[in-house]
Amino acid sequence: MTTKTKRSIEQLSNNAVIQEGDRAVRNEHALLISILECLNEIDKRSLYLKEGYSSLFAFCTCRWRYSPSKTGRFIAAARCMKKFPAARMLLVDRKITVCGLAKIGRLLAEGNPEEILRSVSGKTFVEIEKIVASHQTAPTVRESVRPIGLIEPADNTPNRE
Repeated sequence: MTTKTKRSIEQLSNNAVIQEGDRAVRNEHALLISILECLNEIDKRSLYLKEGYSSLFAFCTCRWRYSPSKTGRFIAAARCMKKFPAARMLLVDRKITVCGLAKIGRLLAEGNPEEILRSVSGKTFVEIEKIVASHQTAPTVRESVRPIGLIEPADNTPNRE
């Protein structure tokens, strides 16, 4: 934030500061959707290769200086909204976050997307995590018993008494 901006915000009333924050968040949200759409187009055209990056992930972390975790979320969310237009609309309408969209991506591909999107709409990230967990099955662990550390007797000669 520049000094000029800081001074001008400091001079605003409490209500005006809140309104300014609301405006900034709306702008951020619009930019976020634009970034995700650009990611999809960069991915579709493999533009990251033409720019000298080995992957979309490398492009985002090296060129845009995104953290690895942010990059993973953004790529997952972008691909999810590309594959499921209804998921994109939830993001546009602010009924799901990028983190939530990234979290449900694999689940949408495996199950009924309409039902899942309906169930996550308007939920917090913690609530979405619970919904995703409820759709996942625990891996089956095969029961087995096997001896470990079995020691053979050293002397195999019969006992003669």
